[in-house]
Amino acid sequence: METKMLRVHIPLPIAERLMAAAEHLGIEHDAIVSEAVAVWLEREEERRLLDLRTLASANTMFIVETHRVRDWADSL
Repeated sequence: METKMLRVHIPLPIAERLMAAAEHLGIEHDAIVSEAVAVWLEREEERRLLDLRTLASANTMFIVETHRVRDWADSL
């Protein structure tokens, strides 16, 4: 797979935790960052799909006139 170098700045405490986790797991910190970004992107795509489904659902709803609701309620 082709890769692209991205330069990011992260807070020092997070960077230290990242380096410690990478050392503990015996993997490169780049692998952890790549996986984290992939998971975040997937979650954002799922949220976007959910938003689109919600909007589509809202657009298919129909409106009932108030007097019809009152008539129905009175008939109960």
